[in-house]
Amino acid sequence: MEGGFKALTAAVVVLLLALGLAACGNGDSTASEGSEDFVPQQHNDSGGGAQQFHTKDVTTILDFGVEAKKSEFDQAAADLHNFLDARVQGAWSAACSYMDQALAASVKEFGANATAIKGKNCAEVLEYLTKQESMPDLRAEAAQADAGSLRVEGVIGYLVYRSTDDLVEVMSMVREGGDWKVDSLNAIPLTMN
Repeated sequence: MEGGFKALTAAVVVLLLALGLAACGNGDSTASEGSEDFVPQQHNDSGGGAQQFHTKDVTTILDFGVEAKKSEFDQAAADLHNFLDARVQGAWSAACSYMDQALAASVKEFGANATAIKGKNCAEVLEYLTKQESMPDLRAEAAQADAGSLRVEGVIGYLVYRSTDDLVEVMSMVREGGDWKVDSLNAIPLTMN
């Protein structure tokens, strides 16, 4: 079953990179700007588990694996917040450090194959893919993200959180070296009817 989820995760990464092209930007800041100064901020997450998000129509991700231990949830939520905060602060290298190795390598490979991107490392490519016009929305998401559940099976996880306008989103996560890392550039909205 884990192999199927890895394939799903890989497909989501490819899709999100493609979507990133549609929203690519070329901001005026440099890729290293803000990275050395990035300090993770404390966020308070409500937790509460997946049951708070259940409806009769939405159960697949919410029923994936099992609810993570509190320590795992706290670490994954901190990683998500740090990724979101670093991105909106233009701390591109720091944002890349919260990604799993496969995602960071995919971002770097994307940059190596895109002639419009001047830089080729993860930080430079991530900066290029982050459209400056979307920064107000990204800032709002970073400020309002409230993690509620981490569903895990093996090294695969899905962090479910509320973001702007009470939208419920899911961020895929991967456990590497005992730490949870972001496995996607963007969360996927969880439709709730």
